[in-house]
Amino acid sequence: MRPVQVLVVADRLLHDLLVARWSGEPSLTVVVPARADEAWDELAARRADVVVLDLAVRPSRWERAVELLRERPVGPRVVVLAEPGDDDSACDAARAGVSGWLPSGSSVEDLTETVRLVHAGHGIYPSRLLATVLDGMRHDVAEARRPTGRLSALTEREVEVLRALVEGLSARDIADHLDVAVNTVRTHTHRIFRKLGVHGRLEAVRIARAERLAPLAEVAEHAGVTASSPPSRPVRLVREQEEEVGRIVDP
Repeated sequence: MRPVQVLVVADRLLHDLLVARWSGEPSLTVVVPARADEAWDELAARRADVVVLDLAVRPSRWERAVELLRERPVGPRVVVLAEPGDDDSACDAARAGVSGWLPSGSSVEDLTETVRLVHAGHGIYPSRLLATVLDGMRHDVAEARRPTGRLSALTEREVEVLRALVEGLSARDIADHLDVAVNTVRTHTHRIFRKLGVHGRLEAVRIARAERLAPLAEVAEHAGVTASSPPSRPVRLVREQEEEVGRIVDP
């Protein structure tokens, strides 16, 4: 089986430490640039299966670069190392399509395990950050679904009713779905007609479709946001430099 090709984007100390430790791992091989001036994202696109990206070195435009890599048919997976407490970077990483996020410090054994897991298709984020990441993604989804143009005047509940109208549901079906009275649905419907300046359901649905409003079933289908479980034990990458010596130790 071909070893996993790993590109390490980090300072020289951490890079050399990982190269030294992974040299004894038959299942991992560290990618070495052919040219000193080659951009990391170009090298990753050509040769890497997994990229270990240390945000401490401030890689340029890393979020956009990760997005472009993940858009490739067989793009590399990315593991980000960030400062402990930098919760915002975890949300940014998830938005960009990063497969794994670790605080800048876990044992080499745990980093190695994470590289293998993300290469196998898993997502790895610390359990304490899952709520933050999921909340951020839900917010993004809600913002993306927020009506624009002619539908911007509608309330959230009116948008729900309009989605149901697009789907072709009757007032009774909408009432059952929203757990409200039929008369309440009719009130929302009349307000929708008034705000859109139309006189009936067909005109309202025509506008909704022109504004690319998704029907109720499509929204429900994509409403769930899932995340893979984090490693079974905490991971901590400890970087120590005592004069010219650097070593990675277990917690």
